Amino acid sequence: MSESTARVGVLGLGAIGLPIAQRLRDAGFDVAVHDADPARASLVPEAEAGAEAVLACGTLCVVTPDEAALLELIQDGGELRTGAVETVILVSTVLPERARETSALLAERDILLVEAPVSGGPDRARAGELTVLVGSDADASRARPVIDALASRVFPVGRVGAASAVKLANQLVLFSALTALHDGLALAAANGVSEEDALAVLAESTGDTWAGRHLAFFDELAQSYDEAGTPAEARPWRKDLAEFARAALAAGVDASHAAALVAGAGDRIEAHARTSGQPETNDTTTHGGNA
Repeated sequence: MSESTARVGVLGLGAIGLPIAQRLRDAGFDVAVHDADPARASLVPEAEAGAEAVLACGTLCVVTPDEAALLELIQDGGELRTGAVETVILVSTVLPERARETSALLAERDILLVEAPVSGGPDRARAGELTVLVGSDADASRARPVIDALASRVFPVGRVGAASAVKLANQLVLFSALTALHDGLALAAANGVSEEDALAVLAESTGDTWAGRHLAFFDELAQSYDEAGTPAEARPWRKDLAEFARAALAAGVDASHAAALVAGAGDRIEAHARTSGQPETNDTTTHGGNA
């Protein structure tokens, strides 16, 4: 690991950004951190904190709700101030077009953007067991030490924009299944069937889904967003579904299903998390959820 790749800045210390920063520190990287809430930097002991600190790193890992925080960080009076940054790893789930625009902006300063949206949730991030999708317009090998420290699975999927598109597709399928599951469980409960019994039947039937087998994962994820103070509109079951709808419209793809989910999926997921007494699951065979 060279000196330039060993120093990594992490922008954003939310529910996913914080465990990513902690994981990179434990993996031997010299980590600097920056968050809109300066107090969160204390959760990564020994990490240098602040905007100037992350801009002094050769690699900048962006784990904010979207690309706006990155652009705000590097733009000063219309001028880019990129410090020592050579590579930006964009973990944030963003619109494919926004990823391409950001990549072009950084390329003007000879900075490589590597898309790396993730799936797996906070616990998998902390353990270095995320699934990472990679999109890049050039050789992304210099980003691999950081990505490999975070991932158990890495999928190169194409040029910049491709990884964001596949991540949004995953989110649509995932939250479609989860929303349908909540509706199905509600109907079963209205007819006297417990959630436990209904889930047991679904697990052995054609209605089996990852969401059904890992329902507690979403309760824990919602609770982690509460603890991190993540705004409701920035949580994946709202933000990512809305972005899928926008990306689909831009690409001429039917967005009606995603648009319908945006209206109610988040409320149902969070309501279940507030009332659930279901035991936690430690199954790590498949990863869902978000960054």
